[in-house]
Amino acid sequence: MDIVPSAIKKIAENITDGILVIDSQNKILFFNNSIQQIFETHIKFSRNMSIQDLNYGVIRFSIPNEDIQKITILLSNPSLESHKLEFNLQNKTYLLKTQTIKNPNQEYLGKIVTFTDITDFKETQMKLEQYAVLSRELAIEKERTRFAREIHDTVGHSMTLLMSLLEVIKIKLNKHEDVQSQLEQALEATQKGFSEVRKSIKGLKDENFENLLLSKRIQILVDDFNVSNVDIEFNVMGMETNTSNEISHALYRSAQEAITNAVRHGNANHIAILLYFEEKKIRLVILDNGKGNSNIIKGFGLKSMEDRIRCVDGKILFDSDEESGFIIRIEIPVERNVSND
Repeated sequence: MDIVPSAIKKIAENITDGILVIDSQNKILFFNNSIQQIFETHIKFSRNMSIQDLNYGVIRFSIPNEDIQKITILLSNPSLESHKLEFNLQNKTYLLKTQTIKNPNQEYLGKIVTFTDITDFKETQMKLEQYAVLSRELAIEKERTRFAREIHDTVGHSMTLLMSLLEVIKIKLNKHEDVQSQLEQALEATQKGFSEVRKSIKGLKDENFENLLLSKRIQILVDDFNVSNVDIEFNVMGMETNTSNEISHALYRSAQEAITNAVRHGNANHIAILLYFEEKKIRLVILDNGKGNSNIIKGFGLKSMEDRIRCVDGKILFDSDEESGFIIRIEIPVERNVSND
């Protein structure tokens, strides 16, 4: 006894996909339990049921006319050998697939039709598409924020330095002193600022600068301003080791913003920068003798400092009163690799 046909029928009856077998006369030869469950009681399937009767039943599900026409063509047209169609049915999405059956002489015998519930797949696909859109928007917003911070820091710092140098030049001109050196420094500051702006626009990094120790980076800031009428004292305490670029960049930009604010908003002429390298943390303290302010209003610069320090799991505090200028305290935890060599 050949049990293969019975086995195939048993398998088909237990498949979750709805299955129809249609002959060359567009009559249903076989259907499984799943196809009846898909259409519930609206369509009563039976052997030798015509495709036309099936179409009448489908219409009652309020499927769009365009989809009904496509389904009718797919089920009844023998020239369409293999096709797919997605359609919605009672709050679910199905994938209809047809596959023609031919004899060895390539004569059309009928086709197999499957109905697969892809509702979960479509919902997941929609969520992934929404996530992709959100990810792109977040990436754009992140890049916009990065660009705004970099431009704010580089332009603000360069312009403040330039204004300080021009102030020195103005004083020297009034005293009839030589200003050639300050003019060259002002030109250099302008060129440097313009170069940093271009790099920020292109998202480029200065690899030589990135390889410098944190103290060397801050020293460059100090040297820039010491040619003006601003006195900056910079001290490093503890044993400095290589720090991650993320931490170094956050502290460097914070120092840059602090100097810029002290000169531009506080009219400070003396700034003290203290950099502490401790066993499990790095501390940066910046003090100035500028105008104090008991009511600290955090603008873009201070908020950017907070964001940068927060991104490296650090803490930042701002302090000021009406007499003693401005104080910034930053603390960032670090892991140090201790060598026994």
